[in-house]
Amino acid sequence: MANKLGHEPSNATEVFGDRFTFVPSMGGDVLTFIEVDMGRGVFQRFNGPFKAEGLNLVVLDLWDWWKSGGYWDLPFYEVRIDAFPEKPELMGRTGLVEVLQGKVLWSEPS
Repeated sequence: MANKLGHEPSNATEVFGDRFTFVPSMGGDVLTFIEVDMGRGVFQRFNGPFKAEGLNLVVLDLWDWWKSGGYWDLPFYEVRIDAFPEKPELMGRTGLVEVLQGKVLWSEPS
């Protein structure tokens, strides 16, 4: 599917990339929470609501807490925070957002 969109992954393990963004679509276009990787595998939960306006979350991959096998339901997208007006100190970090909180949009290359 990605090839039909003109997306060429940089390596065989990449599913998404810079053209794929997460857009909150529940409860008035707000993000209810995000789990942010603060380093060394420590995640901190930031509770919203956070407005979708100005928020830019680039989708990197699907994510599950149970990476060591067993049942995976992949309830999260791993995202890179490129813009977050309400929490600018988080820009550049990666985080997790629930799949059910929004949708993934693909944008045409400029």
